[in-house]
Amino acid sequence: MRKGISDLHEYDSARLWERYNLKPEQMIDFMGLKGDPSDNIPGVPGIGEKTALKLLHEYGSLDRVLASTPAMKGKLKENLELYRDQALLSGNWPQSDVGLTNLISIGISVCWGGHLIMSG
Repeated sequence: MRKGISDLHEYDSARLWERYNLKPEQMIDFMGLKGDPSDNIPGVPGIGEKTALKLLHEYGSLDRVLASTPAMKGKLKENLELYRDQALLSGNWPQSDVGLTNLISIGISVCWGGHLIMSG
């Protein structure tokens, strides 16, 4: 285990649903919205865990959130429009070969064999 990571939690689909009300495949969209500064995943500025969860519960996916942006208001709309590409890239990075390799090597959120391994 890497130094600094002392508390790991394993989430299967049921536990993920219990804690976040999200399906495993929604975690990529969750990361795309909220990001993770400690792992250099930028996400959308101004969107934290609560807002990302609210948006995913309402719209179901990052693509649907972004498609619904014109109907939104205020800073949320502004940031989603301004950082749209960043949200998409942040959500896709963990799925890439390089991203998956880095996630595994540093021990952060990884969907593997139906289980989500999260640090923190």
